[in-house]
Amino acid sequence: MFAEYAANKGTDANAYEDVYLKADELGDQVTGDLKGLFASLSVLALEHATATETGGSPSQEARDAVSDQFKVSAPTCTAEGVTLRL
Repeated sequence: MFAEYAANKGTDANAYEDVYLKADELGDQVTGDLKGLFASLSVLALEHATATETGGSPSQEARDAVSDQFKVSAPTCTAEGVTLRL
């Protein structure tokens, strides 16, 4: 999912919407801290989709929410052998 997100250089709103859908789906499959991580990624992807269409950028609040959730989720992910990187 991150690779798809990173590959989009801000030009394809549909690609961001695809990331939103995937994050939303994965969020339904996890528990605890990870729910917040996927929820924040969903919001950021939607904001990127809108920004792509309007020429703006995602809100600082959405970017901060992802950053905060990465910090909260990192111990859970590390325990499962997954390293989070911003």
